[in-house]
Amino acid sequence: MKHKFLLDMNVIYYAVSGVDERGAPDLTCTELILLIATNCHSIIMSENLIERYIEHIQWLQRKPTPALPPLRVWNELIVNSQKAVWEKNAPPDLPQGVRVPQNDMYIVRAALASRPWVVTCDNTLAQSIREQPLLGLHAIRPTEALKLAQDT
Repeated sequence: MKHKFLLDMNVIYYAVSGVDERGAPDLTCTELILLIATNCHSIIMSENLIERYIEHIQWLQRKPTPALPPLRVWNELIVNSQKAVWEKNAPPDLPQGVRVPQNDMYIVRAALASRPWVVTCDNTLAQSIREQPLLGLHAIRPTEALKLAQDT
């Protein structure tokens, strides 16, 4: 079964850096990116999200990259038309009464269009999604996404 993922910025950062959210060596996010690419899963992107991915990858290119070169992330996932699923329409507004952290609204709105797995290490974002069933979204940690990405 092929899966659709929406990756929070922190997942890309940890993949390139080869660390977890505490800065300890960890290749979970690195392996996740590689498995998504290898097993033909897809990454969901909105216009706003791709702009943030571009900025983030450009910033990561200036840092030492012990685990995964940022350009590989760019080439394998973001510009690869077989992996990147562009949501061309403006993302839908949040349902009435739904509240998410302001700085994560672009992620939640991007996910509303096609309901991918939202992969994040941000506990506040994950909890916000999980506590609001009106969204119809599933927030998962990279370790959970890694299991899904193993599907061929």
